[in-house]
Amino acid sequence: MHYLKLLPLLFFTILMTACNSNDDEMNLPISEGLQGTWALKEAKYFMSSKEYENGQFVYIFTPDKVIVNSTSDNTPLLPIGTYSYTYDKESNNFTIDGIKYGLRLEGLKMIIVEPGAERDAGGFFYFVKIK
Repeated sequence: MHYLKLLPLLFFTILMTACNSNDDEMNLPISEGLQGTWALKEAKYFMSSKEYENGQFVYIFTPDKVIVNSTSDNTPLLPIGTYSYTYDKESNNFTIDGIKYGLRLEGLKMIIVEPGAERDAGGFFYFVKIK
């Protein structure tokens, strides 16, 4: 009968060991993880959102530049062009051409948050890494 008390512990142990976590990918330095080609998948604003096809809006991050390419002139976030960016891991400051943005990078997914988004004035931009 006392074995029934161990069932929740056994269940929790199985649950925790069954989860797949790629720690190597998650612990990349932000500059290495950020570098590459990213496709904009979705833009969310206060009361609306829009999804995009892979390749419609592409952001290429090099060690110190971001290049925006598009099949459309109406690019969300940044117009077509080349921009400098910086990222300070200690302060979590991410800037593009001197403008501070929020950044969350998790493996092959990235979110860039426009200034003011926390006050419903900006947007959230969801990307997936394609190269």
